[in-house]
Amino acid sequence: MQSSFTKGYEKEVQSDGSIVLKYKAKRMSPSAMAGAGMLAILILFPTSCAVTLPVAAMFNDARQSLGQTSKGLWLTLAVLLYIVILYFLVNTKATLTVMPHKGLLFAGKQLPFSELQNIGTIDHPNAKLKAGAAFVYAESHGKQIAVTKYIPLSLAAAIVEDIKSGSGVAWK
Repeated sequence: MQSSFTKGYEKEVQSDGSIVLKYKAKRMSPSAMAGAGMLAILILFPTSCAVTLPVAAMFNDARQSLGQTSKGLWLTLAVLLYIVILYFLVNTKATLTVMPHKGLLFAGKQLPFSELQNIGTIDHPNAKLKAGAAFVYAESHGKQIAVTKYIPLSLAAAIVEDIKSGSGVAWK
């Protein structure tokens, strides 16, 4: 029987044996999103209204002020543009590459396994989301390095398991 649920990430094994993990993540922490939400309401919504006004004006007779239909169209376009822009500002797609016996490639950075002491997850303490907010970290030289952006805790745990199983390194 096949599951009707999809995985939270895609896993591809490349010809060289490296594993590429692609997943959806949030650009910022839940506490930072609250502040960004207020900023988005104060700046982004008025901007989307200003951008969509000429489009609504095209559907109006040039001799009249904005009619009732044009006002409704304008408000609808402004709200839709606001939602689309906000979605792309908050969400992102990320890629993590596990190169067996070598290291990790993420966000344009390289982290060799020889310098890692541990890999795990950290749950964000201020997360009030149902799915939670966590990230995968790698401990190197006494420092915790965030390997992923904010993702649900269950997805972070699955990515840690894939990193550990695909690394070819014996972990503690």
